[in-house]
Parts: sequence; structure tokens; C-alpha cells
Amino acid sequence: MKQLSRAIEEFLNRLPSEFDELVNCHDVRARQVEHHILASCHCTMKGSLPITQIHDVTAVLEDRVKEAFPQIYRVTIHPEPFEEKQ
Repeated sequence: MKQLSRAIEEFLNRLPSEFDELVNCHDVRARQVEHHILASCHCTMKGSLPITQIHDVTAVLEDRVKEAFPQIYRVTIHPEPFEEKQ
């Protein structure tokens, strides 16, 4: 599962070029529960975005992960705001 978690993190961190809202993804965890593989992670998003846009982007990212890794049953992305350093 650690190898799968790393692969998911690498995959997601290649997507900011497609998704301007996305800053990075981290803390990726894949685990098996009974006969299903579940994945979760935290994705930092630009802080100025409306919550509706963040939800739309996370839904698309979850779908993209499931397309790239069909063995995954469920993906949960926890969005976090990006705090720009002053």
C-alpha cells in the first residue's frame, strides 16, 4: 500500500499544470478495508477560491485518481487553503 500511496501522490502532484487551483497534494494514504482499496490525501488549493470551485476541483481529482488507478474503490481528498507567505 505504501507503493500505491507514493504513486498516487506523484500522479496528483503532476496535475497542477492542468488545474490552476491545485498547489500540491500530500499525506496520501492507501489502505485495504475488506476487499476494497481506499485512498485519502490532503490537497492544498489556492486560498482565494470559492468553496464551490474547490468542491468541483476535488471531485474531478478524485475521478482522475480512480481512472488512473482502477483498483481503488474510493478516493477522498481533503482540501486545505494555501497560505501565502508575506
